[in-house]
Amino acid sequence: MRKIKFRAWDNKKKIMIIQDNTDRIDKCLTYYELNKSVELMQYTGLKDKNGKEIYEGDILQFDAKEWGDNKTNLFQVKWCLESGEWDTGGGTNQECKDFKKIIGNIYENPELLESE
Repeated sequence: MRKIKFRAWDNKKKIMIIQDNTDRIDKCLTYYELNKSVELMQYTGLKDKNGKEIYEGDILQFDAKEWGDNKTNLFQVKWCLESGEWDTGGGTNQECKDFKKIIGNIYENPELLESE
């Protein structure tokens, strides 16, 4: 079973709060309770092709050779309520690992999706 992890974006300070594995109390959830100006993002349990943990709100870049030119090669990670799983832009979890990499997130790099 994977550990439930979060990170948080502070809208006032414009900084990312990241939960450290050594935290005894979940820093992000505690920070959220004390400061309601934050956006929580859950860890998906997946990693990109470089081994980096993928969180909700991350922007993934697809390998253009694998996914073709007929659709955008950038995608924002979201929870899909209908299917009850993380939507990482199509493909299986293994493909997510092999063919996608994190290039930013919607809070620190919103301009990445503006041109899409």
